[in-house]
Amino acid sequence: MAMLDLRSRLAPNPSRPLAPDFIAVSPRYVSVLAPRRSWARLAACIAEWKNRARSRSELGTFDERDLADIGQARADAFVEARKPFWKA
Repeated sequence: MAMLDLRSRLAPNPSRPLAPDFIAVSPRYVSVLAPRRSWARLAACIAEWKNRARSRSELGTFDERDLADIGQARADAFVEARKPFWKA
């Protein structure tokens, strides 16, 4: 009976069932997925850091012609190459 009362409060029209996108998620299910999302975010962050470190290292090896091709001055390239990998 309590479930019927809950449905009548949630549904816009009590004679129609709830929309199919209504999904009840238990706290246990959420607690299982939360660490996976955290690990995925951490892996993405580490991949981004590695990409920045590699890019900045390569930028430090560019000669004047390469820098002119990408439109960077030597001083700007030096500043960018000296940035730590964790700074955007």
